[in-house]
Amino acid sequence: MFAKIIKFCRFLFWFILGIGLIFFSVNNRHDAELSFDPFVVSVPPIPVYFILFTGIFIGILITGLSLNWLRLIGFTERRKAERMASNLEVQVSSLSEDVHKNKAEQAHRTIDENLITDKN
Repeated sequence: MFAKIIKFCRFLFWFILGIGLIFFSVNNRHDAELSFDPFVVSVPPIPVYFILFTGIFIGILITGLSLNWLRLIGFTERRKAERMASNLEVQVSSLSEDVHKNKAEQAHRTIDENLITDKN
């Protein structure tokens, strides 16, 4: 039930935002001069809504690229940590086997020594 309310609120938000952007675009059809003074001398007049939508698009593009880049960094660090963990697991298991083997050999030696001393 709560998920449906959230979904409806999300839909309502985007619907109202879309209607607002449509009204903004219709009311701001007039041209505006865009100036990048030290770089470009003459830019033809551009509709205001085009400037707004271009800014939104560039913002979404930069955000998406940066989030994907950060996710890629996290992925590579996670893979590196997983490789290190698997290497450490192999080392621990081999050391554990060596310890058990040494304990078994030590136990056999002590048993053999006890048998030899008992025979004498």
